[in-house]
Amino acid sequence: MREIFNTAKHEAHDQDNTSILFFDECDRLFRKPGSNDCEVSSNITGIFQDCMDGVQQTMGDVVVLAATNHLELIPGEILSRFQNRIEVHLPDAQARIAITKLQIEKKTKDTLRSELKEADFDRLAEVTEGASGRDIKWLVKNTLKERVLSTKNHNGWWCKDEEDYYVPCYHSCTKKCKAEKFLYNQRPEAYKVRPPPLSYVHFKEAIDKYGVSPSQQD
Repeated sequence: MREIFNTAKHEAHDQDNTSILFFDECDRLFRKPGSNDCEVSSNITGIFQDCMDGVQQTMGDVVVLAATNHLELIPGEILSRFQNRIEVHLPDAQARIAITKLQIEKKTKDTLRSELKEADFDRLAEVTEGASGRDIKWLVKNTLKERVLSTKNHNGWWCKDEEDYYVPCYHSCTKKCKAEKFLYNQRPEAYKVRPPPLSYVHFKEAIDKYGVSPSQQD
């Protein structure tokens, strides 16, 4: 613990900047005295308090942040070392839309072909009501995974896209798009195959299979 704080101070001093220490799920480090406490956790709590007292004398060179979902478990002597307390609520509809777009961009970079429209994001905001940012991240990951798996498991009609890749064909009239029927694992070697553009249907399939949050799984 002391080494972490000392490193932050030295980095801030050497770089003429501010170091930020972030303790996520800090309730795992600091707990009120009880049946599960031990000498090690007690020492950590004491050392942290000393380090925080030292930080307050460094003129803002080191900023300490901590996050928890269980504020009731944090000892009062730890809470008193933090100047501000900010309650972060679950994201509203507009925030969920922004998080969904951000996660899609982070997961796919610039390679994703998408048919998602603003109306689709509005629908996603409705079905993800009450979801956290982590839930949405989990949903996007499952959606992209299922999109790839459904392509590999597609053993029906395929049609060519604008770049001559074969994608699963779901049109009612397969003659219109000159679709061909073949098995994914038995397709001609020269046939290039890839998933269709991302759509709301892929999200719906992932939600039906996995739910919006990991807590919804059996």
